[in-house]
Amino acid sequence: MSRWVGAVTTAVLVGAALALVAPATAASGPLAYTCSVLGNSRGFTVVADTDAPLRLPFGATVAANAAVRITVPEDVTTAFRDVFGVRKIDGTADVAATVDGAATPWSLPIARVDLPASGPLTLDAYGAGGSFVGSKVGTVHRVATGNLTATLAFYDANGVPLSPVRGTAVVCTLNAGQDAAVDAVEVVKDRTATKVRARDISRGDKPKARITITSEHGKRPKGTVRVALRRKGTELRSKKVALERGTATVKFARLTDKGRYAVEVKYLKHKNFRRSKTKDAFRVGGR
Repeated sequence: MSRWVGAVTTAVLVGAALALVAPATAASGPLAYTCSVLGNSRGFTVVADTDAPLRLPFGATVAANAAVRITVPEDVTTAFRDVFGVRKIDGTADVAATVDGAATPWSLPIARVDLPASGPLTLDAYGAGGSFVGSKVGTVHRVATGNLTATLAFYDANGVPLSPVRGTAVVCTLNAGQDAAVDAVEVVKDRTATKVRARDISRGDKPKARITITSEHGKRPKGTVRVALRRKGTELRSKKVALERGTATVKFARLTDKGRYAVEVKYLKHKNFRRSKTKDAFRVGGR
């Protein structure tokens, strides 16, 4: 994601400086399009971007916003202004975007803008850019733009709608041979949190620990935990236990010495989840 998408957000949403907080790769283009407008074919320039993150944790869903900047050539802008009396324009940009080659269309409102006294016209559109889930670690999801149709509405200087102008629907085809990539989003391991609860026991009882592993984005972690019983920093015993639906219960042999003990738990390496660890203390009392 580039600085420019923040500027589009500014113009469309709040009119003040705003930086999107989850940048992926740089924006597309500029890309050359051939557009049918006023009964003729004209060359337009388009830049597209999203605020999709650079990395997407396993199990997380990204609902990206998309931004498109369309540059209308000067001769078309002049015709709108001087032939048809247009002073303001807004509308909708429908973009044939894709994620990994599958259609993920964008329908983006174009912010109302005044026509310049001279030169080309810039139209900025911003809105929902589709969503996808991080389902396989190591996958790189590729977002690309495609053909677009800009459906335009025209107004006089006071914002009063004008009668339909020839060329209201501007149909644009992406010229061949260009890299239409917008963003690349890599799926990475999700963060986990390890919790353990060990209750105080009486001398001669078996210590028991209840373990729960959770992920940041709701998937139940699978895999194995290593559970160690310690006293005064010295490891007395340890076990490796497989998780069942993100939980495990571990028992150790009876303890006969009174005092303070600790259970240390480490969630081990897994293809979809990051490691985590924790510990809990308990006491062995007399009878």
